[in-house]
Amino acid sequence: MKKFWLVILSFLLLSRGAFAENNDKLIKKINYLNEVVEIVGLPDFPPFSYYDTSGSHPKLSGAFINPILKLLKEREIQCKTSEISELRSMGVKLLLIDVKSGKYQMFIGANSDTKLYKGLELIYPSIISNPIHLITLPDNSSKFKNFDDLKNYKGIACREEYFSDFVLRKLKNMNVTFVDSSYEAYRLLFTGEADYMLGSLYYNRIAASKYGIEKYLSFSKRPIWKIPVFIALSKVMPKLSEYTKVFQELFSSPEFTLAVKQEIIRIIEDEIARNDGIVPPAFAKTPTEDEQPQEEVEQINNSVENKSKSGHIIEEEEVQQKTFDEVLEGL
Repeated sequence: MKKFWLVILSFLLLSRGAFAENNDKLIKKINYLNEVVEIVGLPDFPPFSYYDTSGSHPKLSGAFINPILKLLKEREIQCKTSEISELRSMGVKLLLIDVKSGKYQMFIGANSDTKLYKGLELIYPSIISNPIHLITLPDNSSKFKNFDDLKNYKGIACREEYFSDFVLRKLKNMNVTFVDSSYEAYRLLFTGEADYMLGSLYYNRIAASKYGIEKYLSFSKRPIWKIPVFIALSKVMPKLSEYTKVFQELFSSPEFTLAVKQEIIRIIEDEIARNDGIVPPAFAKTPTEDEQPQEEVEQINNSVENKSKSGHIIEEEEVQQKTFDEVLEGL
């Protein structure tokens, strides 16, 4: 009889364990899987986020998109990228209103401590950064030995870029003028009306290649600032706290970080290759034999992980010892 009750007890314990496991899966499905997460991002800021118009319908593309879709599919979290044609023309301010109201749930490419993104739930830590570099013509690069040298020359920046409030505050104290397009910024550099440009290394590698002048520019080996780039959620989305927790876990994994970094390099290289052979504008001059083009992005060294859980900016004094390859590490 004693043996009989032991068998019964063992059966009950095993049944309870199986029930608990199935119940956990059910709870996870109820908590996470009954909402579709619709992803949007900066309308035109490659490689981080942009709307690809090469197909019949514009679709969201960028370094975060494929890694996010793959990761969420593995966790059976329903998500989709928006293919609404109006997104590209509506601009980031109107788009963010829709994110904050809950029409869209995830936004790619937010900056911390920036008024434009106030009201979004940032996913910490930021796993990649947007390095802001000094951009010059090769024969002007030797003028600048340190950050203070910039104050003695005329600089430009482009309104097409999505700078953080930190960068905008820094530029207010410098002799920097904003222009409306990267084309106008490059023209001022080549005509000598500006001595340098401050802009994103990644964005300007791509933008300059579209005008056939990427090889004619010199990018500083070290960044002036490294700005964390965040994935953000709408604060009014259902089960925000639960999604935030699971996304923090998923997006901070080494596999996700590596995948995003590899996508950045792929997008830059693909864009430069696609634009190879474009005839430069009339204002662009061919480099002389003594002028050296900027270093090429060859690979990402993943041996160093410099993550910031707080999302604070790494200022110029802290990055002066970084090599060019280490800049590509992100945060």
